Amino acid sequence: MSTILLTPIGDTYISKCCPDTNYSGSKYLATGLECWRRNIFKSLIKFDTPQIPAECEFLCASLRLFVNEVCNARCVPIRVDQITSFFNTGTVTWNTAPCTVPTSSVFNVHCQNVGGFVEVDISELVFGWISGQIPNDGLALVGSCNREGVVAFASSNSKPETVPQLIIEFKCPIVGPTGPTGPTGPTGPTGPTGPTGPTGATGAAGPTGPTGPTGPTGATGVAGPTGPTGPTGDTGPTGDTGPTGDTGPIGDTGPTGDTGPTGDTGPTGDTGPTGDTGPTGPAAQLFGIQVQLQDSDGGIIGDGDNVIFDTIINDQSANISYDATSGEFTITEIGNYYVTWWVATDGAEAAIQVTFGIVLDADPPVLASSPTVTGQINGSALITVGAVPATLVLVNLTGDGVFLPTTPVQANIVIIEVE
Repeated sequence: MSTILLTPIGDTYISKCCPDTNYSGSKYLATGLECWRRNIFKSLIKFDTPQIPAECEFLCASLRLFVNEVCNARCVPIRVDQITSFFNTGTVTWNTAPCTVPTSSVFNVHCQNVGGFVEVDISELVFGWISGQIPNDGLALVGSCNREGVVAFASSNSKPETVPQLIIEFKCPIVGPTGPTGPTGPTGPTGPTGPTGPTGATGAAGPTGPTGPTGPTGATGVAGPTGPTGPTGDTGPTGDTGPTGDTGPIGDTGPTGDTGPTGDTGPTGDTGPTGDTGPTGPAAQLFGIQVQLQDSDGGIIGDGDNVIFDTIINDQSANISYDATSGEFTITEIGNYYVTWWVATDGAEAAIQVTFGIVLDADPPVLASSPTVTGQINGSALITVGAVPATLVLVNLTGDGVFLPTTPVQANIVIIEVE
């Protein structure tokens, strides 16, 4: 097995609170979330694309990072993202940051890792670079949850023994030694060459005869005379137009006849008897559940994460249950359900608008969007449950993390059975 070790060709970090600052000269790569000032750190790293011999087999790749410090938490989950557009580590800022796509590579950095290395497997991403299936625009390190905590890794500006490393392992086929070359056999004798016969003489060309004289050209004949055209006769005179006859007189209009008298109105008939009153229908009944998010001190709802409500206000339905650890509502009765909800927002990571949606099992989400990232976003949905049990969640579909305010209530949802 063989190994390739690569160090970055550029690295830096960006900060939401300092959106126009470049940190490429820093000795640290900061990654994580500072809830107290609504700040997010992301680290950006570039490596050359690894080159392995064509006959060799790629085995795995890992990213090795030296941990200088862990702040405001005992453990910080970190995710490796694929960077999907070009950027310059020497000039990039939060406002000019490249686009990223999450990968499945997630690792935890604990307090006890300070002063040592951590490694994360990124084989899928690096194999994509090597095979040409994924453009190599670099990778990003981001916090993978909405809890507070920041990690400071050593950058390429730190001591040589602590700089980030990309480790690639591969194996090549084992080729045995070449055996000795056998002796060359003797060359056989060459036979004699026969004599070449004489070449015959070429005959002389005969003389060319004289060219005869050209005869005289005959004279052109004289054209004969044309026949004369006779004169055109005179046009005869136009005859006179006859007189128009007189218009006859219009006759008198006859008189309009008198309008006849209006007849008398007939008497009104008697009113018929009132029919019996029908039976009273059953009174309408509403059953459902209402829950709220009350105990959050701010924080962030990650992109694609469920809204986790923590307080049940009222629960009057035997057909709807709620799991406060996953944010999932389970519906056990086929029928129609009316859902209304709202979420208070206090900004987003890089998005300029926010979107949340109700998702029922694998059905398309029912979305609600707001053109501003601070305020209250509201939505409602009328859903039909055709198979049970069915799962319903409220999901952040913004494409970025959304911050929550420190208000007494941050979110509310009501689900009602409709008969």
